[in-house]
Amino acid sequence: MSEVTRPEVVPSQAWNVLLDQHGFVGGTKVFLTQALSLSTDALHILCGTLAYLAFALVWRKNLRHPLPYAMVFTLACVNEVYDLAAMMNADVAFWLGESTRDLASTMALPTILTILIRRKPALFRDDHTHSAASMGAPDDGDPSCERTNSKF
Repeated sequence: MSEVTRPEVVPSQAWNVLLDQHGFVGGTKVFLTQALSLSTDALHILCGTLAYLAFALVWRKNLRHPLPYAMVFTLACVNEVYDLAAMMNADVAFWLGESTRDLASTMALPTILTILIRRKPALFRDDHTHSAASMGAPDDGDPSCERTNSKF
């Protein structure tokens, strides 16, 4: 029984080997999943959420504004088109399913955050006077409903 030998890769050449086998985008994905010990689904969730927050910061838009969400969706779609183009000779139905799952993973937290921010904005405020009404409970004008500056 012959033993399969793996080519010796010098650490300084590792990135070049990744690029040769997977291209820049694919190599970056493989590198990140291995370096961060994440599944590809977890990587999509993390990158989608970070991109959502980054777009809001870069364009100085509130997360209620549609631009950060739209940019993440556009970026995710471009990424999936790239992935599908790289798999042209493979099983189309399989890769369409994979792309749909990747898109859903990427958009999961940005979608949840957008819905919460729009429907329950009081959850994201840092006011010192949250009343019970702003949190969804009835407010009867009782001053004890106001948040205090206590440490608890």
